[in-house]
Amino acid sequence: MKIILAFSDRVNWVVLRILGLFVVALFAINIYAVFFRYVLNDPLPWPVPVSRILLVWIALVGISIGLKEGEHVAVEAFVNVLPPKLDRAIRLFGGAVIGLWLIVVIWQGWLAAARADQIMMITANFQVSFKWRLMAVPVSGVIQFIHILAWPSIVDRAIEKRKRG
Repeated sequence: MKIILAFSDRVNWVVLRILGLFVVALFAINIYAVFFRYVLNDPLPWPVPVSRILLVWIALVGISIGLKEGEHVAVEAFVNVLPPKLDRAIRLFGGAVIGLWLIVVIWQGWLAAARADQIMMITANFQVSFKWRLMAVPVSGVIQFIHILAWPSIVDRAIEKRKRG
């Protein structure tokens, strides 16, 4: 389990850095677009579609960071009043359900991306396959699944963190 947790920690470290670069790129692209639109009065055609692609990747892959920290959507008020063993059992069961759901997400996301044949026109000379946008779904699913493999340790960390206040 320690090897899986270490791998999950490393993947999360890499994801945090990549998403940080994506957020900086998104910010820079939007500042650039605003400058051209409002200062030079010459709007550019490519910042909006590129921003959309980046935003999809940031949002979907960013979910894995919350999952890794044990901050996924849950009814905490109910689980927090349970005895520690039952609390852990329910959280582990929830992780198993999430894992099954992620298998479906990865599978269906991959199929959708593989079938996508649309082209996004960024500019007249620059076109991007819609697959790049859709690949965020299975990639996010795989990253989350790596964290789910380390779920027992993540649950223990979350319970310990809650005890410390």
